[in-house]
Amino acid sequence: MKLNEDLLIGRKSVAVALSGGKDSMALLNLLLESKTFKGQVKAINVEHGMRGENSVKDSEFVKRYCEQKNVPLKCYTVNALEYS
Repeated sequence: MKLNEDLLIGRKSVAVALSGGKDSMALLNLLLESKTFKGQVKAINVEHGMRGENSVKDSEFVKRYCEQKNVPLKCYTVNALEYS
């Protein structure tokens, strides 16, 4: 997988919506391993409760992973079922 680094030119930071799934985790790692992007990589996670305990476990995984990689993380918890 290759990152289109042209999208990052001139940016001081970039935020990744991080679910804990394969796609968002791959994107985070591509940004962290980028040779040309020197800005800060941040992450955002929303624990929506749509999949019960699995949603909670995904968010816990994201928190641990970001701690290990020293990625600043903003977490939000919402009750998505209230809005549907």
